[in-house]
Amino acid sequence: MLSLRLVEAGVRLVSVQLGGWDTHQDNFTKLKTNNLPKLDAGRSGLLVGLEQRGLLESTAVFVTGEFGRTPKINQRSAEGGRDHYPRCMFMLMAGGAVRGGQVIGESDDTAAGPRHEGISPDDVAASFYYNLGIDPNLEYDTTTGRPITLVRDGSIVKQLFA
Repeated sequence: MLSLRLVEAGVRLVSVQLGGWDTHQDNFTKLKTNNLPKLDAGRSGLLVGLEQRGLLESTAVFVTGEFGRTPKINQRSAEGGRDHYPRCMFMLMAGGAVRGGQVIGESDDTAAGPRHEGISPDDVAASFYYNLGIDPNLEYDTTTGRPITLVRDGSIVKQLFA
């Protein structure tokens, strides 16, 4: 697996993309036969490989999509599909200082939104920067002197690291 070999070689940032998640049609077949097996094999191969090589504690892993999918199935095809949905989605963090084996947050009974307090994208960003050893409250100045914060409104999700 190339990403694992790059980490072993000392590359400090590796980005892997897996497309094909825009399942407005034939959602279930696409997920079952293509997307989920590829994601599961790649993710587990990376995490197991990092652990076997003693690199998991020094490597931050982040898996996410750009948004969630609708809880209701559309009828654009015989099988149906799922459309874009920003109110409820997933992400996975592992490695570094993240305490593994836990689930933080859950959706309500219809997957229409968070069951309890939601975790914002800014909270996720703050937590990922923290796991990288970067203060998410850092502020930079643009060339015109305008201050820009790394993460504007996010808070570290402390349960990730407890």
